[in-house]
Amino acid sequence: MPRRLTYLEGNLMHNVAQKLGSARSGTRRRHRLAVTAIAAVALTTLLAGCTSGGGALGGGGADAQGKVTELIIPTNTSPWLSAYEAVAAAYTKKTGVKVTFRTFPYAGLLTQEANAVQQKSLAFDVLQLDEPWTSQFYDLGWAQPLTSINPGFKLDPAINTFDALPFWDKSTHSSSTAGEVYGVPVNGNLRIFVYRTDIYSKLGLKVPTTWDEAISNGKAIEAAKAAPYGYVVRAKDGGTPDFSDVLSSYGANWFEKTSSGYVPSVDTPKALKAMSVYQQLGDLGPNPDTVDQAGMVSLMQSGKVAQASLVASTLGQLLDPTKSLVSGKLGFAVVPGGPAGVTPTSATWSLAVPVGLPHNRAAAALAFIQFATSAEGQTILLKDGNGGGIPVRSDVLNGGGAPALAAPWLPAYKDSLKKVKSAYRYPFNAAFIDVASKGMNDVLGHNVGVDTGMSTMQASLKSVVGG
Repeated sequence: MPRRLTYLEGNLMHNVAQKLGSARSGTRRRHRLAVTAIAAVALTTLLAGCTSGGGALGGGGADAQGKVTELIIPTNTSPWLSAYEAVAAAYTKKTGVKVTFRTFPYAGLLTQEANAVQQKSLAFDVLQLDEPWTSQFYDLGWAQPLTSINPGFKLDPAINTFDALPFWDKSTHSSSTAGEVYGVPVNGNLRIFVYRTDIYSKLGLKVPTTWDEAISNGKAIEAAKAAPYGYVVRAKDGGTPDFSDVLSSYGANWFEKTSSGYVPSVDTPKALKAMSVYQQLGDLGPNPDTVDQAGMVSLMQSGKVAQASLVASTLGQLLDPTKSLVSGKLGFAVVPGGPAGVTPTSATWSLAVPVGLPHNRAAAALAFIQFATSAEGQTILLKDGNGGGIPVRSDVLNGGGAPALAAPWLPAYKDSLKKVKSAYRYPFNAAFIDVASKGMNDVLGHNVGVDTGMSTMQASLKSVVGG
């Protein structure tokens, strides 16, 4: 089994990285040098005691002939971690190459990967990137095109691309098949509509195909007191991905791509209508500002919410009878749509290779990525058993053998793949998400009206892109 750092070890590394970042932006040279020295000593000491072969400044290990014997891979605490570990263990058994995972909280993973690349520490052999991070890593050249490692590399045609996720076109700063392959999807994820079948049956409700129908169902559920809440929306941890499903279904976008760059478009009539609908969905549940993704799952597990749109990797938790009061009472469908149709947006994890690695390590990293995304690796990911591992390959998805915690929702997932769109892949994602999340919170909390809130967001997003 690949070795993972403990949470304490990972948290210390995260704090060290923050100190290094603080040192870089400090104004006093003495303070900068002192903090950097302390952080460097702490980081070196920590990793020397816990990596068992790989070091932060040296990444994975190699033998005297230069053959890589260990890969250092950062990851996060996620519903699919045990499945990912099973894939890595199979790779070690097959190749003899040890895989050491360094596990961080979600935000800590991004910090560690960005710091490692910016500091050129060569700490990691593989990058694990959540979809909102890919655009910046690719556009800034923090990850390298896979053909720079192997000129003959081609993406396996069985791998779903989730609306061009693996590709990045630097000339247009956009995700496009006209660009090069920078990463490979490893754990497919998108939102699935979840509903209580027992309540639907009791009240004679139909599975909604539009957001208006979902709102109507939610109001009927609350009127009948069949559940405390008819729907739930999150904003505590940023709800921009979730809103993207609604925004796209109304034919609107966060930005429009023009010849001169990206132009914000959240104040158009279609975007305003989408936010009005999303606000109505939020009104059916607890204050969105108090709910994050884990909270949405918990509310469904406890039976307090009758409808929600949740990422597929969390659905096994709802089906597990040891964790959920509603196991056996749930249905799954493609998310509802709007006038522009049904547009589930992708929330997929990718694997990439950081820039600057020696060729032997880069080649070893690519070999691991190819195994993890092969039919063999993806079958292990699916069959691990907890329902969190979601194959990106069509042959594995259609091959049967799904575990009990995945089989009920896989049909809806496969149907969603036929319509999947990107939520947002902009080279300025970090700044965009901060602005959009604040604006959404204000509207969902009724601190401002929809028109005022979106107009304010439009102005703020213009400053993000220099407009």
